[in-house]
Amino acid sequence: MPFEPRLWDSNLITRIDKFLNTINIDEWYKKYDWNNDSWNNGFPDIFELEMIIGEAVKNKSLTVNHIIKVAKWGGNNRRIECDGTIDVPIYDGHNIAKWVEEEPERYIDDICSHIKYFGPTYGSKLLRFALPSEYGAIDTRLVRVFGSCDDFKNCINLLNLKASHQNKEKRWSIAKNKSQWPSEYGTWINVLRYIAKQMNENDVNCPHPDCFVETKLRDNGLWCCADVEMALFSYASYFIKTKNKGSANGCAYESTRKNYSLSNY
Repeated sequence: MPFEPRLWDSNLITRIDKFLNTINIDEWYKKYDWNNDSWNNGFPDIFELEMIIGEAVKNKSLTVNHIIKVAKWGGNNRRIECDGTIDVPIYDGHNIAKWVEEEPERYIDDICSHIKYFGPTYGSKLLRFALPSEYGAIDTRLVRVFGSCDDFKNCINLLNLKASHQNKEKRWSIAKNKSQWPSEYGTWINVLRYIAKQMNENDVNCPHPDCFVETKLRDNGLWCCADVEMALFSYASYFIKTKNKGSANGCAYESTRKNYSLSNY
C-alpha cells in the first residue's frame, strides 16, 4: 500500500473529495486504453515494463535499453541517449528510501538530466514503472484537466501546473516553472496516495488483471498510486474528448456512481 498522503491544504482535500463523489474510479480504471494496453487484455505492456524496470532499478542495472522501452511505450520516438547505467535511487538496501515518502519529487529532474529527450512526462513514467506502489505518471492530458487549466471550463484544479501548446512542434508540454516544478509533482503523488487511501479504506476494490496479483506486483483489490493515475488518465482523456459538450462530470457514469463515505483526513 502507498505511504500516507502528505496533504496539508484543506481546500485541496475538499476538491478531491468532491471529485471522487462524482465518479466511479474503478470503472475509469477498467476503461484505461493506451496502444496495446487495455483492461480486457490484461495491460500486457504495462505488466512487462513493471517487471523489467522494477527489477533493473532494484539491481542497479537500468540501461538505455530499458529507457528506450519506456519511451517507445509512451510514443516518444526520439533518439534516446544516456551514459552507462542510470541510477534511480529509490531503494536503500532492500527498503524503499525514506525520501520517497517525504519528498517523492526530489530526484526526478536529476534522473531526467542524464537522459536526452526525457522531460517531466517521461521521467514520471520511468518512476511509475520502477515503483508503481508510490508513483504515477504525469502528462499533459492529466495537467490540462487536473492542473491550472485555461482552455477548459470545469477542470478539476488539483495542481498548480499548466500544460502549454508548442505550435511549432504541434505538441503539448508541461511548463517547468521553478516555483511549480518539481514541487507540484510531489503534490500529484500525494493526491494519488490520498485517493488510494480513500478507496482502500472504503473497500472500493481495484479490479487488477489476474497477472498483476499472481506475480505480486499488486495486492489483490488494493489501490496503489499507479492504479489511481491510470483511472485519472482515462477520466482526463474523456474530459478532453468531450470538452465542447459540457463538463465530463455529467457523463453517463454519473447515474451509476458510488457515493463514497469519505473519511476526514
